[in-house]
Amino acid sequence: RRGRTPAGTGGWLPSKEFLAPEELDDANRRIDEAAGAAGRDPSRTNRVYNLVGDRSTTQRVDLLTSWSVEHGMNGYIFSGPVDESALRPIIEKVAPAVREAVAKEHRR
Repeated sequence: RRGRTPAGTGGWLPSKEFLAPEELDDANRRIDEAAGAAGRDPSRTNRVYNLVGDRSTTQRVDLLTSWSVEHGMNGYIFSGPVDESALRPIIEKVAPAVREAVAKEHRR
């Protein structure tokens, strides 16, 4: 049933198609409460956002950095056709840039 987090769950995987970015904070609060009620440390919950759609490298870096820093997301899945030409920019440019930007924000 949607909205329930089992006691043994180590992660949460919402899809952007069904949970908009502006809903992440409220959903994260509920995940934290459920984890706490189950005796788990909420900070150990992986929060992975499933994304659909094509964006430029710069747009992806900006969005993923924002969702990571502002909403606590710590992983992303890109849905859609998979081919090397689509993955290469994510692997070589987006992921390193997001990691660097998030680390910089956390050092502040």
